[in-house]
Amino acid sequence: VVPLITLPYVARVLRPSAFGLVVFSQGFSFVLTTVIDWGFSYEGVRAVAVVREDPERLTTAVAEIRSGQLVLAAASVPIAAGALFVIPEFRHHPDFLVMAWVAAVATGLAPGWFFIGIEQIRLAALTMLAYRALAAVLTFILVGGPSQAWIVMALFAGSSVVTLVALDLRMYRRIARMRPATLARSFVAIRGSAALFVGT
Repeated sequence: VVPLITLPYVARVLRPSAFGLVVFSQGFSFVLTTVIDWGFSYEGVRAVAVVREDPERLTTAVAEIRSGQLVLAAASVPIAAGALFVIPEFRHHPDFLVMAWVAAVATGLAPGWFFIGIEQIRLAALTMLAYRALAAVLTFILVGGPSQAWIVMALFAGSSVVTLVALDLRMYRRIARMRPATLARSFVAIRGSAALFVGT
């Protein structure tokens, strides 16, 4: 509902060229998000649900999934760098590429799967909704013309980052903080979700 409210306004005030740049950048961000998520939003739910009553195993499961996502986030850097050279829109507007990448990493790392697995989905959903609604309100306040297209992208990336931080803080109240899993365990997690990624 939030995008349906803001989209007509943004399309009208930004005009076609600036609006197209925003939508293209957001679309690129969604593609990168799919790579970073790698099916963990589904596999993570199962992994967490199975061990949610065992704090030690739950912490290990989260560490392995998050480590796999961090490996994929690192792998997205050369993809984004390649886009800078291949896509003219990003060569002319590298700031939009950076904000698209930041939004993708934050969205891909957001542990919504954790809260579904422990059956606290309402908490995660309300957190995400609150920050998206805030970004929508700020869009109406701050964006008034094509020269402010960057603000739309900044709010898009910013709301993703703030959501990630808020959900992470809540997740680590439930489980102990631990160092990321080894690279070998990260690749095990990535292989385990590969079929889900292909399906996605």
